[in-house]
Amino acid sequence: MRTAGLVLALMGAVWAEEPPGKNRGAEFEAKLERLQDEAAKLEAAGKHDHARALRQKTQKLAARFRAMRERRDDDRHAGPDKEQRALRALGQAIESLQAAGRREAAEQVAKLARDLKKDMAKSRERRMAEHHVEIMRLAFHAFREAKKGDWAELMEHAIHVRELQLAGRRDEEAREIMRKGPNLGAQAELLHAAAALWKKWGHKKRAAMCLELGKHFGQRWHKKRGPKNAKGKKKHGAARGEMLQLLERTLHRVEKLERRIAELEERLRQK
Repeated sequence: MRTAGLVLALMGAVWAEEPPGKNRGAEFEAKLERLQDEAAKLEAAGKHDHARALRQKTQKLAARFRAMRERRDDDRHAGPDKEQRALRALGQAIESLQAAGRREAAEQVAKLARDLKKDMAKSRERRMAEHHVEIMRLAFHAFREAKKGDWAELMEHAIHVRELQLAGRRDEEAREIMRKGPNLGAQAELLHAAAALWKKWGHKKRAAMCLELGKHFGQRWHKKRGPKNAKGKKKHGAARGEMLQLLERTLHRVEKLERRIAELEERLRQK
């Protein structure tokens, strides 16, 4: 009876955590930045009271967001420790039952421990997938801010695919959306492009996150494709470098064009 009570208590401790929902952290950060930009515009327009009020509101929202994120991070760090404690306790229960000669009960607890390990692995995979979605949203916002509609649309599609997978969708509609989504290689290139944008804008942390995930996706893509020889890998690496250079040149040209358009609009307003 005491063993059964211990197992139930351990299971309750492990499963008490609610599964994480959709992470909107990157999207919220982007909204905060837009509010700060709006406050700066109001200040430049001489509307100091409105700018001050908007800044105060933004600061309150940012403080609440930081508090929520800290609580979430604490929960994430505490999760693995709690899981390991539960497994150690189950291991001790198994040893105690075996020492007492209760082999059948020990085998039942051992089966419970195996099932628990499987569930924990799934939980870790889910947390990792949600973290990937968060970084992909950073890339999406970078493309949207840079007015890269095609790239933003591709990344949004990739995010939608991940969300369907997290939701466990396996119906025909979901399979069709997944089939049409960009492959891991394309997602890796998009993340590298987003990293270049964030780096150019001075956001080193976001650039590093996008770059790291892009490398991870690229490695998975190479492993999935299974290049036949090192020469094929070198060719792919050269092609990837050329693609990134092309993306950078394109971004530079677009920025120059946007500056020229802004200058023309200013001249027209002056006339």
